[in-house]
Amino acid sequence: MLFGEYSVIVGSKALVIPFQRFSAGWNKTVGDDVSESIRQSILDLKSWCNHISSNPSTSALLNTELFRNDLEEGLYFDSSIPQGYGAGSSGALVAAAYERFSAEKITDDLPLLQSKLALLESYFHGNSSGLDPLACLLANPILIDENKQVNFVDFNLPQTGLSVFLVDSKTTAKTGPLVEYFHQEMHTFRFFKKLDQSYIPAVNQAIEGILTNETDQLVLAVKQISDFQLNHLKPMIPAHLESKWRLGLESGDFTMKLCGSGGGGYMLVFAENPAKVSQHFEEDLLLKLL
Repeated sequence: MLFGEYSVIVGSKALVIPFQRFSAGWNKTVGDDVSESIRQSILDLKSWCNHISSNPSTSALLNTELFRNDLEEGLYFDSSIPQGYGAGSSGALVAAAYERFSAEKITDDLPLLQSKLALLESYFHGNSSGLDPLACLLANPILIDENKQVNFVDFNLPQTGLSVFLVDSKTTAKTGPLVEYFHQEMHTFRFFKKLDQSYIPAVNQAIEGILTNETDQLVLAVKQISDFQLNHLKPMIPAHLESKWRLGLESGDFTMKLCGSGGGGYMLVFAENPAKVSQHFEEDLLLKLL
């Protein structure tokens, strides 16, 4: 998710893009020589399959009997996407499972498809917008507008004069507790007021800026998002990156924001001059996104 983390829960726009650097797909074991990681992956998939089949809201979404049989025959999800990094590992798994095992594929009602994918992904996060698996399934950048309508979009970030990087925090985090923290904060009037008057407008303006190549609007909005997250979503920012986050805002060399739920994994870094990013981050921690 490029923009809209957390705010999409309360009605902002959201922009999600596929990241081609990583890959994932189904594979099957051969013989009895199976690594411990693959063995654990199959066990985790069986637990998820059992959850789907026993939950009334999800039992009709996938052919769990076929899913379970394939797992018994050694099917596993072969993925290079790091888990707990905000890079969409669970979204890719949900999309792949839906594509292979869905009882009735939806092609003409994207909001309905999104809601079904969200139900399947909620097992991993406790709450899901369904946007990550939707973007993976459709293999296309998608925009959720203020009316919650799903739209395909095309944009060219270099035309805005900005570069975007992922920086590796070298830590991982679970999404569920962070989403729960956000929901708790939502009950605080002061937080909700700032969210409504500052954060959501900044997210919407950033998306509008990136889609219309309005560089000044995009740069300002990203800084507003970064400042809000630093001051009001502190549990989502790894402690060892907080000073770097603040440095970016104060120096103007770069701007950091969450990638997904945060807490660990990747953070997003925006910069008008990509050389400045290299001055502040070790090269082996950076991945060029756009």
